[in-house]
Formats: sequence, structure tokens, C-alpha cells
Amino acid sequence: MADTKRFEGYGVLVTAVAAFGSLDVLVNSTAGCTPHTPLFEDGRDDAWARDLDINLTGTYRCCRAALPHLAASGHGAVVDIASAVAFLASREASSDRQLHTPDPARGGRQAPLPAADLIRRAGPGGAKHHPVTCGTANVTVSSHREGLLQPIAPDAGLAGRHRRSDDPSARKARQAMGDIRRRGAVALGITGLVAPLTLALGSAPAQAATGCTTQTGPYQKQVEKFLGLTVDGKQSAIDCKAIKAFQTKHGITPNIGYAGSVTWGVMDLMNKQKAVGNHPNRDGACPVNKGRIACVNLTLQLSWIQDGSRLVYGPVPVRTGRDGFETRTGLKKIYWRDKNHVSDIYNVPMPYSQFFDGGQAFHSVNLSMWNPPGSHGCVNMTPATAQKYWSLLKTGDDVFVYGRKPGT
Repeated sequence: MADTKRFEGYGVLVTAVAAFGSLDVLVNSTAGCTPHTPLFEDGRDDAWARDLDINLTGTYRCCRAALPHLAASGHGAVVDIASAVAFLASREASSDRQLHTPDPARGGRQAPLPAADLIRRAGPGGAKHHPVTCGTANVTVSSHREGLLQPIAPDAGLAGRHRRSDDPSARKARQAMGDIRRRGAVALGITGLVAPLTLALGSAPAQAATGCTTQTGPYQKQVEKFLGLTVDGKQSAIDCKAIKAFQTKHGITPNIGYAGSVTWGVMDLMNKQKAVGNHPNRDGACPVNKGRIACVNLTLQLSWIQDGSRLVYGPVPVRTGRDGFETRTGLKKIYWRDKNHVSDIYNVPMPYSQFFDGGQAFHSVNLSMWNPPGSHGCVNMTPATAQKYWSLLKTGDDVFVYGRKPGT
């Protein structure tokens, strides 16, 4: 079970590929919208962003994560399934501020205008999407085609929601899904109100009894080079043991020795951090006219303290907010310090807390600084770094946060 809106959700896909040896089909079934929220009148940016994250971004992320494995299979397929709400405005989502039309049966009162009727009024209804093949990877992509779904009558109830269309194309679609079920690994990504599943059917496990995968990952050579292994692009028992040890050390899951995008992303970030050396503010992004200031580079996940242009401490790796809980950017000031703080929200210790933006603070954690996906907004530090920041900073000192964390 995983949530494709979150960075860690794709470990489920990796586990399925590692266990069953390949990925043949990805089914994106997306459904979700913000209830009781008119789209345009009184619409909110956060509601719009949430709906896009559920219905569009989640699908994109699933496809991006699955594509290397689908291409490797030589006959991969992607099937996209959308919500029936696209064809009928649900009663629960209707409000007096949404689109309405006069209803003689109600004495001329305004009745909600179903989305399907709106489409017909606007012009030719129902987009038709036929399967297409992407590039040279031989991966077929198919989305909904008009006629596969039986339109839901306003008063159909639950029975109407489960009605199967007798359209010939619908029968063909059901037959095709039957063929899919009889094939190898099938990944089903469901975003939004239902937690995604990855289903792997009919293949023999490729994972060794030790918890090490025999599957070669899409970043095999890069990971081998980073770990000082023989760079041949082929998974071996030695490779898996070393990759698994790295994953375990930094809290990367699943820790089965697979050279996937998350593992390589951490290694790539480490390389970029190392390249900074002792010149973290080479680009001058952190102000040098503020006296003592703590700088946080979200892009490189680095922090340091400087006086003017003079480096006082650092740079050191830090762990900032994950997707959906991003550490807010801008110039701020430390307004409160609490050496033995405990979070009221998460009920966890936050030693050496120095708050600079609402509930966001510098504080120590007993985790790897590269543990994905990140914090809930605070700037996490090792205990040694947090103690050093406590000794070098005081209430009223400036903090400057800039950049964008990878994956947010």
C-alpha cells in the first residue's frame, strides 16, 4: 500500500519489479476532487493544487517511475482510467454557487447542471483517445475512449454506478483486461481517495532468500561507480550487499539492494554536496549584508552560518521539508529557542529547536540527513550540528532559506 502523492510511495513498484522480475502493465486509476468547492467562483488555489496532485501529478509520477521497467520488458503498456465525475457532476460536489440551469419540474428553480450535459451544450462531447506507442520503447499508452463507460443517470444510485456497458468496444476492453490479468506483473496505481496498490501476478520471484534482489536497476552503473564497485551494469551478490547496506544506513526503502531512482538520487545529491567544498555561497544567493546569518540551500540540502562574506561554520548536510510540507523560503529571524522542545503536533522530541517561521525550526534528529522523503517542514540536523547552531546563533539572528528541494 502506498500513496503516489508522496515520494516514498514508489518503493512498492520497486518491490514488485524486484520480486517478480519485470513490469508489463501500469494501470493508473485516478479519482478525487475537493467536495463543496466551486471550480471558479470562490475557488481556492490549494483545492486546485490538491486536485491536480491527485488526478494529474500522481499519474505522471507513476508513469515516470514505471517507464524504465516497461521499456525493459519490450512490450509494456500503460492504461489510464479517470473518474466518472468527469461525465456527471455528483450531487455531493454540487452547491448553489456552481453552474445551474432552469428546471421546469422544480417550478423554474435552478438545478445543478450535469457535467455531461455541459459538454454537450458546449459542443461535441467526449474525448476519444486511441492507444499510441511511445517512442522506440514499444510502450503502449491508452486512456478512456467514449463508449467504454455507461453514463450514470442522476438517480441511478449504486446499481447504476456498477452498470457495465454492452457497447462492442466495451466488451473488447473487458477482454483486453482479461488478457492483462493473465500476463506477468501488473502495477495498479490508484491516486487520491483510495491508496495505490502494486499487483504482481503470475511471475516467479527474482528476490534471493537473503532479501537481496537479483534484478539489475536502471541506475546500476552509476550506483556501482559511487560505491566503488566493479562497473559492469549487471547486478551481482556483491553489488546487492553493498547497495542494501547503503540503503539501510540512510533509511531508503525497500532496502533490497535495487539500484533505483531513489537510491541514485541520494547518491547524486551527495556528489553535488561534496562538490561545493568550503564555498557554499559561491553564487552569492545568501545575503552578505546582514551580519551573522544562517543560510539554507534547499536545492543542495546544505546549511551554513556566515558573518558577512566570512564562513563561520559548515556547510553541513540538512534534511528539509518533504513534498507537501516544504520548508518555506525567504528571509526570516529566529524568534524562539527551546533546547528541550517536544512537538505538540507529532509528539516527538525536537532537541535544540530554534524557530524561525511558525512551527519550522532548526533541530536535531537521530536520522540520516539523506533519509527520504524529508521532514514535515523543519530543518533537521545531526545532534552535533544542532548543538553547534545553538551555540553560534541567538534570538533575532537572520535565517535565509532559498532554492527548491529535489522531489518537491
